[in-house]
Amino acid sequence: MNPFKAFVIDQDENRKVVAGMRTMSVDQLDAGEVTIRVHYSSINYKDALAATGAGKIIRRFPCVGGIDLCGEVVGSADARFQPGDKVIATSFDIGVAHHGGFAEYARVPAGWVVPLPAGLDLFEAMALGTAGFTAALGIVRMEDNGLAPANGPVVVTGATGGVGALADEWPVYSLFDVDWALFAAAFIGLLLLLCCLCILWFLKRRQLRYAYVAAADEKVAATAIRPAFPAYLSEDEAEDASLLLRP
Repeated sequence: MNPFKAFVIDQDENRKVVAGMRTMSVDQLDAGEVTIRVHYSSINYKDALAATGAGKIIRRFPCVGGIDLCGEVVGSADARFQPGDKVIATSFDIGVAHHGGFAEYARVPAGWVVPLPAGLDLFEAMALGTAGFTAALGIVRMEDNGLAPANGPVVVTGATGGVGALADEWPVYSLFDVDWALFAAAFIGLLLLLCCLCILWFLKRRQLRYAYVAAADEKVAATAIRPAFPAYLSEDEAEDASLLLRP
């Protein structure tokens, strides 16, 4: 198999995180039963933290970045997968302690691989990516806990991030987010529209603060989705690994 390009995260002699494109061979890939020709990989917040060294994400150097990937199997030592199969791999140690999806090829353990679901193509799978997968898991967990449209709205914080934005687009529920106007304004170049969004944000935040005060007397939301890294949470908050509040 020919050499290929990969985005590798490493440390220099001063232990500073550096990242860039390198040429690799398949022999340099980590161990695993399934070798995949990568078609797409999404860019997650976690990937940005890893590549810039802003967060203690990478657990070994060097490491190809990219915590998810999808593509076509080109080699497999596991009977569940055959060359030509279209597959997805996400999470586990991918992109943090095992060479990830920011490369033309990846090799991962078979237990980390799932077939591409019917109804999705490879592009759509990574357009949704790990963020969409996480949002869907969260909503399914809330449904398992009894959430239904009749329960009322769902609060979504961090709703311009990957998980929050995709949760906010979920059509089944009446969702409202806490900080959409604040962060959306960063993408708007027109000063007038920026001012209007800031005013809307202020009013929404003010309304939400009043809602908190009244919460003891009145239920204002059925539940909430709060995307966050467990390491940034308090011990009590981290007890619920799904980061979801039951309705």
